[in-house]
Amino acid sequence: MSATNLLKRKDEAELWVTGQLVATRKRISALNEPTASVDGIIGIQVFDEEPPRVPAQRVDFIYWTAMRRWGFYRSRIAQERARLFNRWRGSAIGRVGDDIGETADDVIREERLAEFLVPEAPSGWQSEDGEGLDFELKGAEAVWLRDRLLSIEDVAEGPCLLAKAAELCVESPPQLEPSSIRLWDDVLIRQSAKSAMQLDRLERARQASYLSHYVRAIYAALVEWVVETTASPRRDLPLRYYRELLGDLAEDRAMRDVALALSLHSLFADVPRIPGALQKCLHHVQVGLRKVAGGEKAEAVFMNNVTHRLFELVERRRKGGRARLSRTEQGAARRIGFDRNTINVYDLDYRWGQVRSLLADLHRGLTRA
Repeated sequence: MSATNLLKRKDEAELWVTGQLVATRKRISALNEPTASVDGIIGIQVFDEEPPRVPAQRVDFIYWTAMRRWGFYRSRIAQERARLFNRWRGSAIGRVGDDIGETADDVIREERLAEFLVPEAPSGWQSEDGEGLDFELKGAEAVWLRDRLLSIEDVAEGPCLLAKAAELCVESPPQLEPSSIRLWDDVLIRQSAKSAMQLDRLERARQASYLSHYVRAIYAALVEWVVETTASPRRDLPLRYYRELLGDLAEDRAMRDVALALSLHSLFADVPRIPGALQKCLHHVQVGLRKVAGGEKAEAVFMNNVTHRLFELVERRRKGGRARLSRTEQGAARRIGFDRNTINVYDLDYRWGQVRSLLADLHRGLTRA
């Protein structure tokens, strides 16, 4: 089996699964059945095209970090998804049996390329006579998932917060309403953080979320500023939406105080892989917010070449030629059509919506075990 054939068969299987989920959703919608969960189907938009196709980013690519961290996949040889599929070629799949010499090209090496630690597919799962697929977990599946989450490596203070939430969610599911509730306000998460001795880390997550809101606002305002200062003479009045938004956010004393209360030293200890350029950027934002607290205007504090250089460096390292802040032809091309709807300015939610759904699914599944 070649890598190309493997990926083709994998894409075909993903399209089949998406089709089954879409069919289940249509049936539930028609019959008004609220029992099965089919919200959040990945790739639904491109599946509805003719012909249907898989999304540019496959499901396992999107959740690759989680699959590795939660122990669904492990490999010493291929620790990255791309490396796994690049190495998974026909010569790596050999025959077994007696009298096979070690020098033969088709011998299976003692060390496996990779191991996928997932439950076996249910018998007849591809049968067209089945009840259809949904995201609901059977009892045994929920127990298996909980055990995988419980195996997540501890952090400095103790158990991983997600692992502790998986342990406690059978008795206390996450709050689904109101949908706007944040991670640090959820009863299950606070109970888990207290049990895992991580209330301080949870509070830092809240503070970092507020600081990230300012970072996104400053970035959007900088792009708007660069558009104004690099564009040829224009007839329309310059766009000032993001700079005014930044000003409003910076004047929000309660929000500003939370962002300034964050200890960057503790944050960098929590997340040691934060790049040095981003660390300097976060420090610069806090220094600027303290100036705003002292009476200076946010636009005067942040709309300058010093801030631009710091943010541009971070963006170029992340996006390369797709960076908007670069004063280059590529950057100018990326800024074409820039308006108030181009950039969404919001806080850092840590994918809480997805995690909340996972814990709610796990809770329902464990009650069936």
